[in-house]
Amino acid sequence: MRAASFFMAAWSVVLLAACSNQAPSLFPIPNKSVETGKTLEFDVLAADGDGDPLEFGIEGKPAAAVFTQVNDTTAHFQWSPIASDAGPDGRGKDYPVTFKVTDGIDVDTESIIITVTLGGAGVGAPVFISPADFTLDLDRSQRIECHIEVRDPDSAQVTLRLVQGIPGGEFSTLPGDKKATFSWTPSEAQIAERPVWGFRVGADDGRNPEVFQDITILLKGGAQKCDGTPPVITHQALADQRGSGDYPVTVTVTDAESSIGGVALYWAVGGGEFQKKNLDAQGGNAWSGAIPNPKLASGETVKIAYSVCAVDQDGAGGQAECNQRACVPAEGRYSFTAYAAGDTGCQDDPLEPDDLSDEAMSLDFDQNFECYQKDLTICPGNVDWYVVSVPAGREFYAVIAFESANGVLALDVFQEDGTTLVGSAGPVQNDPNILGLGVADSPSARSFTLRVQGATASVTNHYQMLLWHDAPCADDQFESNDNPNDSAVVAENVYDNLTCCGDPDWYMIDLHAGDKLEVLLDFVNAAGDLDLAIFSEDALSAPQLTCQVALACSVTENDGELVTVSRIPADGIYFIVVVPYEGARNTYDMTIVVTPSSSCPDDNQEPNDSPGDAKTLTAGSRSGLKLCPNNEDWFRVYLYPNQTLDVTIAFTSSSGDLDLKLYDPGVTPSDLTGHQLAASQGVENTEHVSWRATSEGYYYFRIYGYNGATNTYDLTVGVQ
Repeated sequence: MRAASFFMAAWSVVLLAACSNQAPSLFPIPNKSVETGKTLEFDVLAADGDGDPLEFGIEGKPAAAVFTQVNDTTAHFQWSPIASDAGPDGRGKDYPVTFKVTDGIDVDTESIIITVTLGGAGVGAPVFISPADFTLDLDRSQRIECHIEVRDPDSAQVTLRLVQGIPGGEFSTLPGDKKATFSWTPSEAQIAERPVWGFRVGADDGRNPEVFQDITILLKGGAQKCDGTPPVITHQALADQRGSGDYPVTVTVTDAESSIGGVALYWAVGGGEFQKKNLDAQGGNAWSGAIPNPKLASGETVKIAYSVCAVDQDGAGGQAECNQRACVPAEGRYSFTAYAAGDTGCQDDPLEPDDLSDEAMSLDFDQNFECYQKDLTICPGNVDWYVVSVPAGREFYAVIAFESANGVLALDVFQEDGTTLVGSAGPVQNDPNILGLGVADSPSARSFTLRVQGATASVTNHYQMLLWHDAPCADDQFESNDNPNDSAVVAENVYDNLTCCGDPDWYMIDLHAGDKLEVLLDFVNAAGDLDLAIFSEDALSAPQLTCQVALACSVTENDGELVTVSRIPADGIYFIVVVPYEGARNTYDMTIVVTPSSSCPDDNQEPNDSPGDAKTLTAGSRSGLKLCPNNEDWFRVYLYPNQTLDVTIAFTSSSGDLDLKLYDPGVTPSDLTGHQLAASQGVENTEHVSWRATSEGYYYFRIYGYNGATNTYDLTVGVQ
């Protein structure tokens, strides 16, 4: 019996051994590290006690890595990471990778970390983290300060220096500091010469070769020297380029008052200096040219940035200073990736890998509660995931901008889990190239996961993303009045505690010809800068609602804005608009004062009752001009150094005594005395002033009545 039992037990062991499977086993793999510009490759080995055929797999494979099975017991991994694989700031990045093997029944896994660092002499070198392009809006300021900063955690000190500057620019930094400032006030000659300027900064940590950043400044706007409007440029931004020829650039340029004097293309390859070439007129308002192909080797890519500027001929006839310029884009510059001819790959952005919700790139807000990311890329079949944390009691906003003609993108916002949809972004102000979404505030802190992807799996496109959070902004009684069609009706009154929540506030008022309209905004500029303008109904049809087409406009950085239209040109509806600068939010008080028209009809030079409304004149005579009671007439003439200006007014003194004063180019309504150059305040029938210019610019003269007198007069202007 015992023998039988033993036999049965032994037979059971044999049967179990014959029916059981021996699981495959991966050989141990140590963690790996690789420098950019080098290749990491190794074999993944496995064994199986049964000799079963094995199948290898991988999870977390970097996009550019190659993993192939060699035979039943061997697979091969190969990866040549590029600089962007070393993380957003080049300080290194870890990639978790899991290898798998199966015999069809059992599975074995082996997980490792692959660490990518910057290769070659760049290991530990400083990395510029400040923008490479700035815009100076000359309508708001005559001076720009470009703040430059590098990141270098393994160096206590970094020397920053100006390698190549801009004439008149100033570079300041403390020894060893990782921050610097470049300040520049462009001269009139520089503004007229070209709109794109550049300088180069070097950073040296004493251990690595010096690194450089080329920084550009785009000039836009500027004082309106003459009547007229700047050109309007239409351009379809270039998509990524893969051809063997030069890259064609085509624009359409129109101007309401005159012909186009010229169109220029500015471009820079790989962060280098901007180059310039003139585009050729093709007829029908079209202009074209090409960016030279950099002739890349197979596998190479480079970023190319560009902008296009046009100059009109509003000053035809000898007033070159009246020619006006416009550039596209109005802010920053266009950019695309150039590939070697025939290459079919897609160069990802530095924030990859972020193709899965659990790989979402964590983003932080700066001191202004903003997070701005540029030069981001969607490759075919790619998805970009991000995660941000928003403090309690704050509204959250997300916006992406792209060229929809190059491929439509979509933006979705989820709760932190990446699956519960909060909302999908829609066009901002009906612009298909900008998608935005706002999320209301919450009493508790929250995290949001964002997904950016192509509308189809084949889309390739670049985009910029701006995220920010803000305190809630309560609408006032006039909302929604964010566009002319929804303007709120107002009259002469004081309106207190109005709110601007990042969108323009439009108002309409019914006025009569000859009325005087004054609008005062009172607010604290530090809480959010607001601007103010008044438009006629006809002006709303202009391609762009700018100060150039406004009846009056005030764009300052003061605690308040004041605009005055001394003489309303015709009966009708007029529009007052409060414009938040760069989406500012603020509260304000608005005071509207309407002075009814008098019995004194204006002359054809009105409105010209302040330096800002001064009529631009050239040499010659004008007769039959009229000064109405308690009014002033302002004119200006452009002078070059050593030119002499002579101004004479003739009138009948017994009908009303008029006086004449001359001012330098810096005159403002609040500072007349400090800028006065000459005066003529006699009691005869003429007044005359003369002045020899020492610098280039507009010189102003003012005609006014003694004790509010009114009279007609003849005006003669001489320049020699």
